[in-house]
Amino acid sequence: GVSGLIVCTGTTAFPTLAWRGGNTPDAVDNLGIVNLLEAWKEARAAEGGLAKRLVLMSSIGVERRKDFPFVILNAAGVLDAKAKGEVVWGSNA
Repeated sequence: GVSGLIVCTGTTAFPTLAWRGGNTPDAVDNLGIVNLLEAWKEARAAEGGLAKRLVLMSSIGVERRKDFPFVILNAAGVLDAKAKGEVVWGSNA
């Protein structure tokens, strides 16, 4: 059974070959979180609500992404995508 979910996903902060096939920050850190939460809800329902722990390891600088030096890390939008994922996560936790 499922007792918890710990998520530590991510992709590169800048466009690289790792982004091929849709492995972009938005796909991983925003839409990926949406998909994980849907799976989590299904797992909780199947377990009768026993799955209770939900943990997201995001990234340093998400809340300060417009400040130096994080603005550099966010040049391709990785911290923006993580922030969107965090909002979705927080509204479902």
